[in-house]
Amino acid sequence: MDNKAIESSNHNNRRAKSLLSFPWLYRESFLIAFLFVLGSSIQKAQEARIYLSRILAKYDVHQPIEMSDLTTKEKAQEYLGLAMDDIRAEKERFLKATVPKWLEEAKKREAKY
Repeated sequence: MDNKAIESSNHNNRRAKSLLSFPWLYRESFLIAFLFVLGSSIQKAQEARIYLSRILAKYDVHQPIEMSDLTTKEKAQEYLGLAMDDIRAEKERFLKATVPKWLEEAKKREAKY
């Protein structure tokens, strides 16, 4: 891998780890981290395809290799079987039901300071 790809990967890992450090995101952190990983995985899959084509050319292999189309995040999500409409709906329910409760609890807690 070239240095740009390594730096990009490290940046994405740091962002995912920083999100995981917030306790109020604990339950949702898996999904958030997963989406960060998915985003960087598309780039890594494309790099792997390039390396594979170089290796196959080096050993004079000319038979076609079938690979899934993972050129966009949406195609990768579909390939993995993620029901993004359901995930978005769950996020909306979370934002409407849980977040207001947390904000109310925070106001009560902060009023004591």
